[in-house]
Amino acid sequence: MISLSHIGMTVGDLEESIAFYCGVLHCHLQERGSNNTPELAQLTGVPAASIVAADLIAPDGTLIELIQYLNPALSPLRQQPAQTGHTQIAFRVHDLDTLYRRLTIELGRPCTPPAVLSEPGSTWDGARACYAQDPDGRTLELLSHPGAAPDGDI
Repeated sequence: MISLSHIGMTVGDLEESIAFYCGVLHCHLQERGSNNTPELAQLTGVPAASIVAADLIAPDGTLIELIQYLNPALSPLRQQPAQTGHTQIAFRVHDLDTLYRRLTIELGRPCTPPAVLSEPGSTWDGARACYAQDPDGRTLELLSHPGAAPDGDI
């Protein structure tokens, strides 16, 4: 492997997801596109796939690709944290408490209360974190490390 290229996520409503990731997590919209070519069907293994997509850039420069399938229309995948195959995406944040209040009070989003991790000898020891959900119910870990450099934080 050379490096991680990007994070791709299938979303139910592209506009709602762009608003969330840009408005709450301070990503910025790089570009939008659509695709319904045979090459897309070949790549995804989804016959007659048709998508609209947006590329976002996170504050640290990570590319986040949001993809909404127009065809086929399937029901949302609902994962639980203890379920095998569950995935979470972690974002370092400057002010966990303010972001937690914004998510829960202003936006009414599901979010666990911030917790201090106790893992002596680990890089996680003393970090504060909470789990939130994006508009599709995907788990987002919001993480604040004591004394961490602020570059790329939200």
